[in-house]
Amino acid sequence: MIASVTAFQAAGFDAYGLPCESIKPLALDPPAAQWIADLDQFTHVILTSPTAADCFDEVVTDRWVQWPMGVRLWAVGPGTAAAYRGDGPTPQCPDQGVGAQALISTLVTVCLPSERILVATGVDGGHAFEVLPNVQRMVLFTRTPTCPEWPHPMTWGADDVLVHGSEQLLIQCVRCFAQLIPRFWQMRHVVTNARAVSHLPTGTRYYLIEAPTPEAVRRALAEEADDV
Repeated sequence: MIASVTAFQAAGFDAYGLPCESIKPLALDPPAAQWIADLDQFTHVILTSPTAADCFDEVVTDRWVQWPMGVRLWAVGPGTAAAYRGDGPTPQCPDQGVGAQALISTLVTVCLPSERILVATGVDGGHAFEVLPNVQRMVLFTRTPTCPEWPHPMTWGADDVLVHGSEQLLIQCVRCFAQLIPRFWQMRHVVTNARAVSHLPTGTRYYLIEAPTPEAVRRALAEEADDV
């Protein structure tokens, strides 16, 4: 969420974070602890989200004083890459596009069948990468839906923009606010993946921004919104 808020602020908007879920880091189970201890045995590490980037840094910092040589670090998009603050290399992003499928398309061109891949993700994430060979999926956090108390729904108007960081966050935002904000569906909505569009009613104005960077935000909102 921080990356999206920062991107919209950098693009000139008054942007505020509205957490519709709480994040709980999970203790490493024995297999995951061994994967961190054997990090130098992996060729590729994939960060599936900004939260995954933060949690991965936390579990690696105390175990590896220096990033192991030969281990390549990947992110599903620029927002996730920017969220990584660890001592490893700057995460590489997909050659084209954003998201798991885009990164898979890149990885299939560079991965050898014998190379091991570690996917840092949340409880319900990272499954798409299991199509690649020698993948270990390391679950680092869980998400719990929540309804924020600020700002008061009556202060929102049709000229405001709601940005949804994922398909699940859109669903949770609808649960929290669709009945409370008088003009909720007249507002403009920003979604970060095409799947989220299916949860918008007919007639909703929306923008699709795959990577929350200031340039992408300015370009998308400078155009007319699409209609479902």
